Amino acid sequence: FGGCPSPWVINEIHADPAGDLTGDANGDGTRDSGDDEFVEIVNNTGNDADISGWTLADGFSVRHTFPPGSLVYDGCSVVVFGGDTPTGDFGNSLVQTASGGSLGLNNSGDDVTLNNGLSDVSTASYGGAGGDNQSLTLDPDVEGLPPYAKHSLATGSGGALFSPGTRLDGAPFDGCPVVAFVHDIQGSGESSPLEGQPVIASGVVTALATDGFFI
Repeated sequence: FGGCPSPWVINEIHADPAGDLTGDANGDGTRDSGDDEFVEIVNNTGNDADISGWTLADGFSVRHTFPPGSLVYDGCSVVVFGGDTPTGDFGNSLVQTASGGSLGLNNSGDDVTLNNGLSDVSTASYGGAGGDNQSLTLDPDVEGLPPYAKHSLATGSGGALFSPGTRLDGAPFDGCPVVAFVHDIQGSGESSPLEGQPVIASGVVTALATDGFFI
């Protein structure tokens, strides 16, 4: 990062999924050495940003081009997995899979670069620590400086091997959309027609039913 943090923070890099099901970072129920690789990037610019057309590369080539509609909320993240069908909420971060079919991250070390079509807006490098069956992460999240820490040893990780789309402790990033579940309209005891359906809103949920359920 050259001593000056980028407003686009490459926060977590996973090059070496563990060899058993504990390596299933994308949550599809299968461990795969390529599909479960990922890069997590946090928008720390101060504004929501459309990164459609931007690219993500390793030290060899461009691995992913962000498709149309790639909006990353300020303070939230985008996670790019190597492949397959990521399954889970991932902190309500934007989740995509590599358009080139894989991320190709080397266990022994690699460079990761985010480019906006005109110039590189964020770069990160790691070495042999990337080959230890877990991700590498900034510690603390977003504000930490390289070298990257092994995820299981990072502050607050609780020994977890990775945390795609969330903070080290599994909590959502502050700017990610909030998911609420409609249950009871203003504590009236009457069920909403949308009962049990998720309601996505960017920012803070401002309405809370008197019985403690979000509305």
